[in-house]
Amino acid sequence: MKLIQALMILLIVLLFFNFAPIIVKILSFIVALGFFSLTYESFTKKKYFAALVYLILGIVFLPFVHLGLGNIIWRSIQIVVLVWLIILIFGKKEEDIF
Repeated sequence: MKLIQALMILLIVLLFFNFAPIIVKILSFIVALGFFSLTYESFTKKKYFAALVYLILGIVFLPFVHLGLGNIIWRSIQIVVLVWLIILIFGKKEEDIF
């Protein structure tokens, strides 16, 4: 689980760079798949709140669901998710957070 979170941190950091739009969509799709896999893992461990949070983040990062948010709001969401994932990896145990 921590490996998936670490890979997602790397991919979200890559989203800050100005790549071609197709590359950004591919990276966003991979991040969404990562959140969906974390949703499945949390649901099988009966951590329903964590599964709900991961599901919502997966939908937000899914490039096929267009949310008409501005660039500043997207960057803010990415920063909040980055900080949250870093806290999950290096902070307390996930059982203590959820």
